[in-house]
Amino acid sequence: MKRVAGLVVSTCMFVADCAPSREQMATPVEQALQEHLQRNARWFGADVHKDRAVDDSVKALLRAPLTMKGAVEIALVRNPGVQIAYESLGLAQADLVDAGLLANPRLDLAVRAHLDDPASAPEFDVGVEMPFLSVLFIAQRSSIAEARRDAARARVVDIVVATAANARRAFVDAVTIMMIATIALQDVDAAETAIIVLRANTAAGNQTPLDLAEEEARYQEALLNAADVERAARVAREDLHSALGIVGADAEAMSLPSSLPSPRAPDTSSLERDVVANNLRIAAARLELDSAAQALGYASAQRFLPDLDVGVDAEFGDHALVGPAVGTAGTRRSWAKMAWAACTRCTAP
Repeated sequence: MKRVAGLVVSTCMFVADCAPSREQMATPVEQALQEHLQRNARWFGADVHKDRAVDDSVKALLRAPLTMKGAVEIALVRNPGVQIAYESLGLAQADLVDAGLLANPRLDLAVRAHLDDPASAPEFDVGVEMPFLSVLFIAQRSSIAEARRDAARARVVDIVVATAANARRAFVDAVTIMMIATIALQDVDAAETAIIVLRANTAAGNQTPLDLAEEEARYQEALLNAADVERAARVAREDLHSALGIVGADAEAMSLPSSLPSPRAPDTSSLERDVVANNLRIAAARLELDSAAQALGYASAQRFLPDLDVGVDAEFGDHALVGPAVGTAGTRRSWAKMAWAACTRCTAP
């Protein structure tokens, strides 16, 4: 029992050592993000103190007028899609660790009583079996799981980069609509001032009632346009909240700047080539196709080979029989039993 307990503890420690931490799993992703975004996302849950520091930084960014850079930084740590992508990476890493472990052994126990002699002691049949082919296919299973883990990494990078791009677009849309709403309100104020002047001129006889009616129509049109733009501004602000992953008090505390920075003209000389070379979805799809091809080969090998089990079988009754056992699932037969049966038949009178 001490040896068995020691083996169990050693196995648990080995599995724990094989399972990397969240920071170790996220390191390749962070390196890829540095290449594509020059900034990192964060997988929450690895360090409580660092998570709290990130929350404080987010609140500080929301208190000041938000910038495009600040919007991207908030989205990379608050957007739930990024955290879900990281969790899928954890599942893929867990599958990789599981693929390198041996399958659990199967334990068989049978008790047989003599119906013709109820007073006689029952016989016990005990067997321990291990799926033999699972040992042979460990390397192949690990290769498939590793390909899936690499595909999951590529998907995480793709989702994070897309989240950053969505945050930039939502920020630009929200600030632009807010600027348009400001202009629309100025148009309403100007139309209202013009109506006041026209009413005075009409009362003095300097303007006709038709001129006043036309100006009042333009004023109503300005009011409708301002209402439409204000509704669009609220929708754009909600879209920005969704892109950043902020709700509640954080969303209410967010303030936007009054204008956008001047854009820089991009270099389009090698745009098509760079788009194809850096397309993260193509890279992830290629890795997923590789893992699917390996899984197909593994399934083909499994289809033509039986589920072979090897183990130890023991029977306790009038004679104690212990020996190796081999067979497919449900057809296990002990070599020791077969040998004892053969000797019994040979020595029978």
